[in-house]
Amino acid sequence: MRAADVTVHAMNCGWQTGPLGLFLEGETGKIRVPTPAFLIEHPKGRVLFDSGIHREVRADPVGRLGRTVASLFTVETSEAEDVSARLESLH
Repeated sequence: MRAADVTVHAMNCGWQTGPLGLFLEGETGKIRVPTPAFLIEHPKGRVLFDSGIHREVRADPVGRLGRTVASLFTVETSEAEDVSARLESLH
């Protein structure tokens, strides 16, 4: 198998803003990070690695993430950033 036989698509499926100290020990403040998902296309099939932020987080972050995580992170995502929309845009 040649490397050219495998294609990896990196997709941004929204954003999360949370405490910088959870990413870098000892740091303070906040950080905004993308929420990636990856589609790997291989001659034997496709693999979706991670699937981004669940669409229900927009309406019910506590119900989908739990009270603790929802209190730590602000999630920004739109229908256009759902993994299903990102996958449709690839083909």
